[in-house]
Amino acid sequence: MVFGFQKAILGDEIIIVDEKIANVWNGFLSNRLSPVLSVLSSSSRIRDSRGLKMDFEQYDNNNSTFSSSPIALGTKKLITLKTSDDEEFKLDKSVAVKSEVIKNLVQDVDCTSNVIPLLNVDGKTMTKVIKYWKKHSDEGVTEVQLKNFDQDFLKMSHSKLFHVHLAARYLDDKQLEEVIIQESFDRITGKTLEEIREVFDIVNDYTPEEEEQVHRENAWAFK
Repeated sequence: MVFGFQKAILGDEIIIVDEKIANVWNGFLSNRLSPVLSVLSSSSRIRDSRGLKMDFEQYDNNNSTFSSSPIALGTKKLITLKTSDDEEFKLDKSVAVKSEVIKNLVQDVDCTSNVIPLLNVDGKTMTKVIKYWKKHSDEGVTEVQLKNFDQDFLKMSHSKLFHVHLAARYLDDKQLEEVIIQESFDRITGKTLEEIREVFDIVNDYTPEEEEQVHRENAWAFK
């Protein structure tokens, strides 16, 4: 068995973590370390890349056009999102386009007349994402109010935060991604290896002998 330590970038700092923590951290923040994905140019490519399928219940087979009667509330167009566990959310188009994926879809197709399946997001996670979207879409909200909202919004377990982060990546909401990434940085900054294990819920299965070997072979990391 080979043990070792790796360097992890934390903002402008470089910290040393053991390989188990580094693997979890790198997986969680892989988007931070990879090039920004290019904007997809068509709705079909977006659907393919995110595993999306359109529900054409109102598709007119006679003239091969979408129904011209979108679901609406007053002058607001509602979009229906269906999660992996079959929960449906109807929300205003102006809120839904916080997601670049949805924004590009509705530019090419009248999605207000159809259901957009979100195959990689469950209902509980989507509830949190929509809560964030709605608050950040409200008119007249001050920066202080948004800051306070974000602080309360981020008060969730690491497991829930992880799933919201995955949803933000899947939906291509970079603003929400950045907020979660910063929160993750804050949660481990200045913490010991044992404390970081607690944050990520990593069980330390090293024996005392193995830990001693790690310290001996990676003495530079403990200076």
